[in-house]
Amino acid sequence: MIDTIVIILRKIDTHVDWDIYQIADRLDIGTVKTITSSDSIFLTGKLKNLKVQINEYCLKVTGSLTKYYFDNNLQTMDYDDIVAAIDCLSDELKLPIERGYIKRLDIGRNIVVKKIVKQYLDCYDESDGYYRDRNNTRLLYKKTNGTHSVTIYDKIKELKKNEREFYQYNRNGVLHGKHILRYEVKLEQKINKLLKYKSIRVVHLRSETFLNKLNDFWYMRYKSISTKKTFDFSADIASYGALERELLVKAIHDMGVANIFKYLEHLRQSGKITANQKAYGKKKIKELIANTSSLIELDPTVELMSGIEFLHQNVNSDEFIHLKGLITKSEAKKTKSISQIQRKKF
Repeated sequence: MIDTIVIILRKIDTHVDWDIYQIADRLDIGTVKTITSSDSIFLTGKLKNLKVQINEYCLKVTGSLTKYYFDNNLQTMDYDDIVAAIDCLSDELKLPIERGYIKRLDIGRNIVVKKIVKQYLDCYDESDGYYRDRNNTRLLYKKTNGTHSVTIYDKIKELKKNEREFYQYNRNGVLHGKHILRYEVKLEQKINKLLKYKSIRVVHLRSETFLNKLNDFWYMRYKSISTKKTFDFSADIASYGALERELLVKAIHDMGVANIFKYLEHLRQSGKITANQKAYGKKKIKELIANTSSLIELDPTVELMSGIEFLHQNVNSDEFIHLKGLITKSEAKKTKSISQIQRKKF
């Protein structure tokens, strides 16, 4: 579930000796660079895929925790994996990483879908409160206040572009003939406020309650995205009232919910309706589209929603979290204990 993470560990919170050169010695060979100013030294290096930055007072870790642990992010970390990954990171850096603060957190999962990913991307619309950006393989919704974003994209094409070695190794194996859609939520600013915490430390990742809250946030953000729904009328309409309701719901979706909300805002700004009337109108429209009566939805997103709901309700289900039969060059990575992990010294 967890992917990219940004951790800030302050020296004052570690309660251990802090020697930036000793920390640098624990990073991968040949990666450490030194920047010296008149009054401070700043080191930056790599620990596998993770970027590590150090000065006299602070250490910053940035990168995909999933790639650090699995060597890829096609698999998804469950609770035990997350705990083990943090333990591994602490062991390799010889620092209490769980005392650090989390400043960014990405929640992502990969879903095997029936159709090509582009067909799913074509189904999404402008959504209230988000800036929308689309290209051929990726759909981005950025929250207008900048706190978080939602991304849906073609995972196989992303692997082919950015992780050629991994793609080449697996293209005739687990990836062969599959369409894989990745849905991820990036918590980028004020994540403690988003999740209603005073502050968020790495130790929170040991809490299943906290991970369930992340899971809920991931799920609810998907539900906040509007789709260009296509409907057919059901065969059991028995009254004009039922037909009228279905016609109204279909008209709302055809016009686009975001467009209707923009029109309500235009009416408010022109003084034709009050702010309370606008809020009431939005509430009633949301109620209508949340209860689509017996309209039959025809979009691929129905299938995708089923998979997302399954993942939300079954956080640790192997059926979806791990793509079955995944074979990578580091297939034994998950079973390694911390004591088995050894690295060359810088």
